[in-house]
Amino acid sequence: MEYKKTQQPIGRQPRMKWVLLLILGLSIAIGFGLTDSSDATAYGLANLTTSSPISPVPTPADVLLKSVDPDQGVNSVVVYVNIYGENLREGGQLYLRYASNQDPIAGETERAMIPIYSRVINSTKIVGRIPAKVDGYPLKPGYYDFVLAYQEAKTVLEKAYRVFDPEDVNDLYAEPYHLDSEPNQLWVGEETQLTLRVQRFGGQGGTGPFDVDFYLNSIEPENRIGRATVPGISPNDSASSSIVTWTPSTYGKVKIIAVIDAEYVVAETDEDNNVVVIYRRVSVAQTQDTYPPVVSNLQVNGGVKEVSQQQVELSATITDDVDPENPNAVVSGPNRIYYVELHWYSGIGGHGSWIPVNWTSWLTYEDAPHAFELHPTPGLRYLQAWGADAAGNISNLPDGRRLNYIPAEDEVVAGEIRVYRQETAAGQCLNVQLTPTQQDMDADLYVWGPDGSLQGFSINGAGYKDEVVIQPTDAGAYQIEVEGFTDARYNLTIDVQSECSADGSAVADAQDISAKTPRMIPAIPVDNAPKVEEAPLPQEDMSYTLTFAPMVGSGTPATLPQMHEDLFLPMLSVR
Repeated sequence: MEYKKTQQPIGRQPRMKWVLLLILGLSIAIGFGLTDSSDATAYGLANLTTSSPISPVPTPADVLLKSVDPDQGVNSVVVYVNIYGENLREGGQLYLRYASNQDPIAGETERAMIPIYSRVINSTKIVGRIPAKVDGYPLKPGYYDFVLAYQEAKTVLEKAYRVFDPEDVNDLYAEPYHLDSEPNQLWVGEETQLTLRVQRFGGQGGTGPFDVDFYLNSIEPENRIGRATVPGISPNDSASSSIVTWTPSTYGKVKIIAVIDAEYVVAETDEDNNVVVIYRRVSVAQTQDTYPPVVSNLQVNGGVKEVSQQQVELSATITDDVDPENPNAVVSGPNRIYYVELHWYSGIGGHGSWIPVNWTSWLTYEDAPHAFELHPTPGLRYLQAWGADAAGNISNLPDGRRLNYIPAEDEVVAGEIRVYRQETAAGQCLNVQLTPTQQDMDADLYVWGPDGSLQGFSINGAGYKDEVVIQPTDAGAYQIEVEGFTDARYNLTIDVQSECSADGSAVADAQDISAKTPRMIPAIPVDNAPKVEEAPLPQEDMSYTLTFAPMVGSGTPATLPQMHEDLFLPMLSVR
């Protein structure tokens, strides 16, 4: 908009001056009329004081809920979910609400709003905790809405989460990070191997073999890449499909689609989640370097296995060697690194899967160590690092590390189990102490050996410390579990000494535990961890930058502008 000066006719003065004088006179006159003479001037002048302009309060952007992961669970365990959206902020309350098109819960005149624990991570992510029970009763199976309510407004994500009874569910599914291409970087004219690791949620007995169809860009007969077979899956287990080979013929961004149980052989409780989509970038081999780098030595804060703060520093070593089958090839060198954090998603009867909950963009390798903020849920997690060289080759496998996040104080709800793992050598002394912060709070302590056997437990009553001390005869990772008998806040210490003292440990006074029955099965199979040798690299349609240095003429690297490619999220496979 263009602004112009106001033009006054020649010989005429603006009237604003006289208007102001008139207002001043009236104000003083009113002041004299309303007060005595001693206060008149003060009153009149005081009321002439111009108040400071009030800045308009900005209207908050509309909050939007978009998706939840995982989007289903059973009503026998507490489940943590990641809820994604836009303009998320503090100050709201998250609720579960039985979906509107479901049969009403018996005895209710309207759909109940169940408040659930939540924490805002940033403007696009909230962590929520789905209870197994409400008022002592399991959640009713069916679909639930998420409602995020603020004082001024609320937003709803309809039919976003489905609750199952453990006895009724039988579902085949896969996440995008379960679809694997080998190699991870696709090249025109080079053969690629595609596989899909399929998960089974619930079920009774094993399935028979079923097919997985792979498609390019759309599910049309002419676009089918090939058909793979899954030999069958036991309840709450997973299995990989056979390999389908494919040679890209054109470059650019492509969509790879996998359709699970293409012939509908397996009867499922949910047939709508059997299509998996990833995106890849097919490139032209402009450089002699097509050999992927190797990632090793992933470290947290220089090599620790336990932290008490969310803010950590990550680093890893990327080695970019010469292709042994082409010793004259040029090595482009390490260029980018990518980190992922994985948490356990509880299923039925101790089964479940490791899912990505937190990840970075592709970071400049030379900037290590890289700042990283852990997911806020305490306990066990695994970290993975993927590497890329300057030619765009991505490591075939990540390097992985186990980490315990143990804040100064933690909390569990009744029935919730927090898991940790501690490496202990044979003959060392493992001492674990659990102390509730209030007298009415009760959490119990379990320690499992590397073979899955129960090595010790303490289930004292509310307000009393629990302690387990063992001297292992077998080296390995010992699994420590804290289970909420009631809602409880607690302090936890895990200490490993060279040997146990001769007089043992100072165990808290024994309490009446007649109301408790020790649990004999670990919450997570003790040998279950993300398997890096099975970890495919998935998609995520985001952008990162890699510098490609193609060889020209006599082999001198030519400088090209940076190119935008797709961000490939590291993925994992579990059994």
